[in-house]
Amino acid sequence: MKQETQRQPQENRKVNRIPTRVWKTIKGNAALTGVLATLLAAVIGLGGVLYQQSVASDIAEQQRQEIQLQTYLDDMGELLLDTEQPLREAEPDDNVSILARAKTLSVLEALDSKHKKSILQFLSDAQLLYPYPNDAPVISLREANLIGVDLREANLSDADLSDANLGQADLGRANLRDATVTPEQLDAARLLRKATLPDGSKHD
Repeated sequence: MKQETQRQPQENRKVNRIPTRVWKTIKGNAALTGVLATLLAAVIGLGGVLYQQSVASDIAEQQRQEIQLQTYLDDMGELLLDTEQPLREAEPDDNVSILARAKTLSVLEALDSKHKKSILQFLSDAQLLYPYPNDAPVISLREANLIGVDLREANLSDADLSDANLGQADLGRANLRDATVTPEQLDAARLLRKATLPDGSKHD
């Protein structure tokens, strides 16, 4: 037992000296040092390439979304300025309203939260979400994908949000008076602080 006890520290010292021996071997071998230096440079280079690819991919995605947003705004602008049947004066079941709603739901599905906010701001400014001059909004946001969208202080009064996905949406100070939306949908939102709820009450 004593011999084994004495042998164990010696073996441990041998194990601890292995990295030092390996390092000395590497330092004493110019070819091996060169190989390791080449491998290290390759790893660093690969990391740089992957980072650049990631940045390029992010830029390309943002450009794609900007193009989609601009295309949508251009298309909707044409519908709004149509002299024969202006979108703002259309009934919800008119062909032009159905087309505009389809375009809206499609683009909301494809955009991130920042660009979704731009879409909703446009619809609000164009008065397409409210029942005036009709008895119902020209464009319903029913079943719209509004995940993570920032709607702080947005005017969504009378908007049809039935079955819209409001998961993680920021509705702080938003005006939801008379909006068609369920408590469950509002519970899914990330923030409701000081929002005006459908019944006219203020959220704490």
